[in-house]
Amino acid sequence: MGSMSAAETSGERSPFTVFKDASPAVSGTESWSIVSPWQSGTNTVEIVVPSGFTRGRTYPVIYLLPVNADIKGPWGHPLEEILKHGLADRYQAICVTPSFALLPWYGNNPDNPSARQTDYLLKAVFPFVESRYPVNGTNYLIGFSKSAIGALGLALEYPGKFAGVVVFENWYGEPDSLQWESWGFKECHGKREAYDFWDPGHLVTRHSSELAGAPARITVIGGGPGPRPGVDQLMDLLRQKNIPHVEIWDRSMAHRWDSGWLPLALASLLRNDARGQVP
Repeated sequence: MGSMSAAETSGERSPFTVFKDASPAVSGTESWSIVSPWQSGTNTVEIVVPSGFTRGRTYPVIYLLPVNADIKGPWGHPLEEILKHGLADRYQAICVTPSFALLPWYGNNPDNPSARQTDYLLKAVFPFVESRYPVNGTNYLIGFSKSAIGALGLALEYPGKFAGVVVFENWYGEPDSLQWESWGFKECHGKREAYDFWDPGHLVTRHSSELAGAPARITVIGGGPGPRPGVDQLMDLLRQKNIPHVEIWDRSMAHRWDSGWLPLALASLLRNDARGQVP
């Protein structure tokens, strides 16, 4: 099934094409393919809806951002964990994970119009979900490792769109020259100053005054074993800036989607929501 959708972005109509996939890669998900100006080729969006899903009510949306270009990789699959733990059902939420053409560091490369990952999320994935599913306007973000940059950046730069964010085992700091050239930073961000805008240290500092007087919207989760300098640095910065947040440590949780931290993440995001109260 094919259809043309269009999003209104800053007064411009931004067309993108959406096709429903007949055979989802993961049983229990709905799978869609999107062609847009902001990513090369065709990219997949996988979605889990809660049991009892009906268009007679509306739902919050949880965006789980992948750490690899495809949705499933060496670190597992976020929606497989959502299904395994029954989290969409427990919280009556729509869960969404997009794929990307390049390894995602969630930037907008100023030199490559088809490597604009933030634009793709905000101008294609986000409006598609809003137009296709009965959403209630409350959106959350979850990221881990490199996708924590995307989750934290989107949540703080677009506070009107996202009510809360959880990051697990987050990246922190400026990449060295080898990392910049070989880890995908350059392809994603293009220029160092473009990455600096999203660097967690710069990002949190830039928004510290507005965050300090607001309810906690950020949860930082650390696992193990061994030192987790990125997690420690982010927690330390949030404390130094007097920014309300939630800290969770569990040294038994490995650097993967399937190590048991996702149920904690959703419980933290929806802790003030009646739908999130676990019997």
